[in-house]
Amino acid sequence: MKDQMHEIKEENFEVKKANGQVIRGAVFRPVDVEGKIPSLIFSHGFGGNHNFLAHHGRGLAEAGFVCFMQDFCGGGM
Repeated sequence: MKDQMHEIKEENFEVKKANGQVIRGAVFRPVDVEGKIPSLIFSHGFGGNHNFLAHHGRGLAEAGFVCFMQDFCGGGM
């Protein structure tokens, strides 16, 4: 995995809670890596959302990591 740029897949997701709140996020992963893959969970700062971190997710997925990021309930834009 080192020193290699990987093709990546980006998947957006949405989870609706019972109270009607919606949690949105994205997962970035290399598509040409098999087996166990190092994974990261990103959390945005106050007033942000998962889109603020997307460039990090893409870059790290190209480097061979899986990156998961989600919005916080009731927060963000």
